[in-house]
Amino acid sequence: MLKVKADTNMTQKTKDRQYDGRSRPTNELYSKRWNEIFKKEKTTSELLAEGFEKEQKMYEDEEKNKINIDYEYLDSLKEKL
Repeated sequence: MLKVKADTNMTQKTKDRQYDGRSRPTNELYSKRWNEIFKKEKTTSELLAEGFEKEQKMYEDEEKNKINIDYEYLDSLKEKL
């Protein structure tokens, strides 16, 4: 069985520069290069799916507006009667 001395501290950190959360300050050039390397381009099927979803929402909105217009028209007819 392996025995470790009690005074040995293996988890002790070395004294290094304190990390301030800004070791890689982002600027326009850094962002551009990062996007060139890592940014995932959308596939054609993803673009088509997005367009389809937008188109569906547009038609749903048109239907809602059409229904509201129909109710307004019916209300105006009721008032005339």
